[in-house]
Amino acid sequence: MTELKAYACLACAALGDMAGSPFEGLSRDEASRRLKGLRLPEALGAYTDDTLLAKWAAEAIVEGGLKGARAQLARRLVEGEGELRARRAGRTTLSSIAKLKVDPSWRPSSGDTNGAALRALPIGLAVPLSAAEELFRLVVELSSITHGGVEALAAASAIAHAASKALEPEASMEDMVEAGVIGAARLSAKLAGLIEGAASLADEVEAQRLPDELPRRVGVSPLSWESVPAAFSVFKASRGEVEAAITLALAAGGDTDSIAFMAAGLCGALKGASAIPKGWEPKVEGLGLRDLAEGLAEVRRRLERGA
Repeated sequence: MTELKAYACLACAALGDMAGSPFEGLSRDEASRRLKGLRLPEALGAYTDDTLLAKWAAEAIVEGGLKGARAQLARRLVEGEGELRARRAGRTTLSSIAKLKVDPSWRPSSGDTNGAALRALPIGLAVPLSAAEELFRLVVELSSITHGGVEALAAASAIAHAASKALEPEASMEDMVEAGVIGAARLSAKLAGLIEGAASLADEVEAQRLPDELPRRVGVSPLSWESVPAAFSVFKASRGEVEAAITLALAAGGDTDSIAFMAAGLCGALKGASAIPKGWEPKVEGLGLRDLAEGLAEVRRRLERGA
């Protein structure tokens, strides 16, 4: 069960990224026009740096272990700079790579975009909440390779805690949102409050109105304090259904690929393999996500036995 939910999390996140990539940067009105309302896109685009970074983070954890994951991820970033550029990596990540080439142990003191949060799903899949300090330590270690801003680290902690909660028996959507708030609060009361507010918005408005309200009341830019709360809002409004989460994320415009990536990943972690949209799974077959899910699940089992 753990492997299946971990796989569904990674697969649904990648599919959210693929669905959202052609809509990235569009306004709410233009995104809605292209979607023809609240409908799934007719075709998926290519995956972006969001999927690539999460995949590399997962590989770093599986191959390097919790202690060696940072060095493994730093090496992958440096060696894969060209591919990251081709897949539209953000300026914060690319500028950090230039520093890592000179000093692999370098840590940034700033960076508030959502790049760290996009790498956080595998951390939550690998580390149970029963190993809370190890989870938090790994979040900081793998986030601070490229992002040093408090809100960026808090955003990564929120996503990792929510994903970790999803793999616990009988975890609910509400449990995951609460875990995300707790994870954010370890570093930023501000971000924790924004996630709570965004989740409440999903209860206040009808789902079809959420794409209109998100840009105005939460924000849909790549900034951590906008896109991560928006992802939690979409996740809650979708009731854990991947297709609904992707549609809502795309219709709101803005950083569509990243918001759909995070929200769909959380849906997959909650619902398991049944969450993967019918006919879409072949799109992720070449990414090696099943093997990575098994590796992350084994790391988690070892920690659970130790805890």
